[in-house]
Amino acid sequence: MSGMVINEMKGDLLLCSWGDTLQAEQEEHRLNTPERIRDALIEWKEKYNLAGVLWRQERWLDKFANIHPHAYNKVSKYGEAAPQAEGYEITHSVDDAVVACEAAREAGIKIFCYIDMFDEGQPFHVDSWNNNHYYWESKFFAKHPEFYACDRTWQNKHWGVPEYAYDQVRDYKCREELAYLVDNYSWDGVYISTRGHRLSAVNGDQYGFNEPIVSAFAERYGVDILTQNFDLEAWRRLRGEFVTQYIREVRTLCEERGLELGIGVPPGDYFGPPLGNLYLDWHTWVQDRLIDFIVVGHANIVGRHLRFGYGYLNSYFEGEFGLPPLPKILANDYAPLCQQNQVGLWASLMIRQRLAQVYGRPYTNEMLRGIPNLNGLQWSWASKGDKMLTVDLGNAPWASDLAPEGV
Repeated sequence: MSGMVINEMKGDLLLCSWGDTLQAEQEEHRLNTPERIRDALIEWKEKYNLAGVLWRQERWLDKFANIHPHAYNKVSKYGEAAPQAEGYEITHSVDDAVVACEAAREAGIKIFCYIDMFDEGQPFHVDSWNNNHYYWESKFFAKHPEFYACDRTWQNKHWGVPEYAYDQVRDYKCREELAYLVDNYSWDGVYISTRGHRLSAVNGDQYGFNEPIVSAFAERYGVDILTQNFDLEAWRRLRGEFVTQYIREVRTLCEERGLELGIGVPPGDYFGPPLGNLYLDWHTWVQDRLIDFIVVGHANIVGRHLRFGYGYLNSYFEGEFGLPPLPKILANDYAPLCQQNQVGLWASLMIRQRLAQVYGRPYTNEMLRGIPNLNGLQWSWASKGDKMLTVDLGNAPWASDLAPEGV
């Protein structure tokens, strides 16, 4: 492990979703044994100019989630092989976090515990983003579905999306869930992901009317948002304050344990699809140094079948709706503030790839690397076709599963 702090390091970040590697098309590419995990990390360190690895661990799934029995069916209802069954079984038999942390030490590379903010799964019977059943849900939220974001009628829930205005939610996510993951493994830091496998809100302001938000808004503005007209922007920003409060609490936990903290976000000042017009106060996170680094363009789930509603203030799902061009927002907004406050800045290839291949934006990796004060790019191991989204992606485009039909 490098002795440098992450914000001073130059090089790329690799995001590895271990659970996805278990479904690689070619068996030899599946990181389904401790030896394969170790060999992969050492190979990546030697082959690529990496500043760190963002390890999307499955200890959370093993300890904190209810997994539906159908997840272990080896044959689907259509009589086809169901590759996810082996993956779920392996998550119970291989402790990927132990192996990955040990391999990172051997390779001399920083490794961050990837955790989700808005991806708690959902009940098996409700509609999902990909029109299929969802196999798992957080035990905590299955027991307390009232803590999911809800609409103005209190009848509809945004499954899988916590409302951080609840003290109980922040305490559970930080002091129980995250504390377990960092106290039992030897990570160098924590990486908060704000993407999620969620069905998008029908409109950008559909959810966020839970009781703590109602009470806080009434106390501050004297208005009942359930029965009266109200200032939408004030409401969006109030919800965002509770997200920032959670970030502060995670920062405190990390400082107590000597851990660095990073976060991945979509570009712009609102989270956009699938969450809604929830205010994303990245300016405060950087200015108050609540984070050590930020990855811009760490996208929410994408795909040709995604339904993303209407009424969003900014959305990269529709190109760059409400947003400046990606290179400009990185160079003009993020880079100066991050440099001023000594916060590391990385650009995610996930958004660059989507904008280039689906919307024809002429963005390349080389273009992003040329942005002053950018620490590097963040790319991913991808199980689709067993491909690695590497630093040469901009010069070697490949057929994308993100493209719409006919493209």
